[in-house]
Amino acid sequence: MNKTELFTKFSQALKWNGFLFLVAKINKTVISFFLFYKLTTSDFSIWANLYSVIFLLMLWTDLGFSRSLPQYCIIFAKNSLKKKSFITKILTFKVFLSLGISVLLFIFAPKFIAFMHLPQSILLHLHLACLLFLAESIKSSLRVIYHSYFWQRPFNLIESITLLLQTFSTIIFISVSNPTTLISKVLLVDIISSLTIIITSLLIIRYLEADTSYQGCEPINTATLTNDFIRHSAVMWSLTSINSLTERNILLPFLTHIFGPVTANLFKLANDLSLLFQRFILKTIGTAGTSILAHIDSKLISNPTESDSALFDDAFLTLNKHIQLLTIPLLGILFFIYIELFNNSSTITIFGNQFFLNQPLLKLFIFLTLLYLLQIIFMAYDRLLEVKRNYKELFISFIPYIFIIIFFICGINFREFFYNTFSLIGILTTIHCMRFASIGIRIYYSHLKYKIKAPIKFLFKVSIITLTIIGSIKLILLMIAK
Repeated sequence: MNKTELFTKFSQALKWNGFLFLVAKINKTVISFFLFYKLTTSDFSIWANLYSVIFLLMLWTDLGFSRSLPQYCIIFAKNSLKKKSFITKILTFKVFLSLGISVLLFIFAPKFIAFMHLPQSILLHLHLACLLFLAESIKSSLRVIYHSYFWQRPFNLIESITLLLQTFSTIIFISVSNPTTLISKVLLVDIISSLTIIITSLLIIRYLEADTSYQGCEPINTATLTNDFIRHSAVMWSLTSINSLTERNILLPFLTHIFGPVTANLFKLANDLSLLFQRFILKTIGTAGTSILAHIDSKLISNPTESDSALFDDAFLTLNKHIQLLTIPLLGILFFIYIELFNNSSTITIFGNQFFLNQPLLKLFIFLTLLYLLQIIFMAYDRLLEVKRNYKELFISFIPYIFIIIFFICGINFREFFYNTFSLIGILTTIHCMRFASIGIRIYYSHLKYKIKAPIKFLFKVSIITLTIIGSIKLILLMIAK
């Protein structure tokens, strides 16, 4: 595989990642809104927190595989037999790990309910959540392996079709089911959907292993590489767990504790809307961002006319440009939404309910989306330090998170003070300021160690084009209004 083929695979991978994200996000958003109006406030809070805990556990028990596999799958691809063995061992380990955790959660669920003084009716929800955790963990590992080799097209097609069927099935259940049994039915549909994806992807994995682009017979030291993989996974796991402190799966229970379910549910809905923007970029780039850099760093790609450092710089610039190409237009759309919403006093009607366009939900949506997009622009620097295994610099960059931990501890112990002192926006601003500080440290180390050039001219060009398009649309709307 040469550089041109690699960049082509990278571009195609982003398109398929974007397609899968749109399908998955529409699925989650539609279901969230239907459940919000079908369930009581307390039941919706149970459903939201239950899913938050499931995916938070997935994040913590991932062991860093989702960040390390895209790099080490490429390294092991230098030897076809070792690659196949590596994939088999990873999947086997992940199945047994997830199964063991699920069994433990299943066993201790009744004790947890008794300890928290929760109603026994939640027990079935918890048991189904354990099964969903098992299925989602295995599916996640399969997705990362497929994506590491730029096999987004077959896997994403399978998952997209399954998710569409899941959406329609869930909507039917929401329409005809009693609210008291609705949460269990939604969980069951999710479990069946994940199992379908797992079985189908396992049936075609032999074609992935036979991909001619990743066949080799270069001798590699399996023991050394395995130890490197374990160490790299441990570091990625640690950093991901630290970063999760500022994600919604932690924030939702924290905000529920401080402000109660009404404000927390408002955050949940606004955050889900914001994630249509944020996750679109994160999921579109996905593991492809690590994979393209790993192909160069592992010397799987070479060019007689370019040095390895020049190839790496080219790959980094390509990744950075794609991130900017995705982010800047979304910032333009956000700016347009802000102008249209807050300069008009009109209302919209959703499910028979009338909403003023300047209500807290939409204000919170604008605020969160802006924060997320500004942070995503610098995502390539994270991938650079990870692929280069600059562990010391990565850990130093997370020092600001110490203040976030202290902030959470104070909030938990001094709830009344936080409730009277901080607004929802105030808490979110405090947390995201620490995130920006962490990002700034990573950018500093990237430039210090590798002298990487940021595509400033490209950023300026995309920004001008975006503003021109937004201005033209606004002008046309004004002319039509007249």
